[in-house]
Amino acid sequence: MHIENPILWSDYPDPDLIRVGDAYYMVSTTMFFMPGGPILKSYDLVHWELVSYIFDRIEGYDTVGAGYGRGQWATSLRTYNGRFFAFFTCLDLKKSFLYSTDDLEKSNWTRIDFEGMYHDASLLFDGKGAYLIYQPGGAGDVRLVEWEADMSGFRPGTDRFLLSPPSEGMALRCEGCRALYKDGWYYLFFIDIPRGGI
Repeated sequence: MHIENPILWSDYPDPDLIRVGDAYYMVSTTMFFMPGGPILKSYDLVHWELVSYIFDRIEGYDTVGAGYGRGQWATSLRTYNGRFFAFFTCLDLKKSFLYSTDDLEKSNWTRIDFEGMYHDASLLFDGKGAYLIYQPGGAGDVRLVEWEADMSGFRPGTDRFLLSPPSEGMALRCEGCRALYKDGWYYLFFIDIPRGGI
């Protein structure tokens, strides 16, 4: 197969991908544009089709074009106990959202609202529990909190410090977490940008 970049001739920032059977699903940031949280599907990671959106609208965004930086950002997409979960933060609303569905191609998501910022968060399931890894103040320190077993909210007393990456020589320090668990290992992926550029 001959592949050329860009694979997608459009703006799909902050992607997160999962594999379900022989299909791949990807979610992306749409910011203040509605509907939001596009779900794309592929069988080869090259050819993609748009199959649904996570939400039609979020209350508080009645004016389209209100400015870059508003709305839905860096959604984490995962499967857990036969359901699909998507978590993201709206920076300007100072709120976070957990959506879930049993069929991510049908756009029939339910929603739980959370007050507060869980910046660039990543859902993590390891077979023993459910967690959210996030950065409370944007780039920098990383924290972990456990979900209740039914994913209805966070377990009290479980929010704890995880790590603090070095800041020396960095223009952007540890942002955009993606967390995975596979074969007994935990993988945390972040973005770092040194001073002076890459």
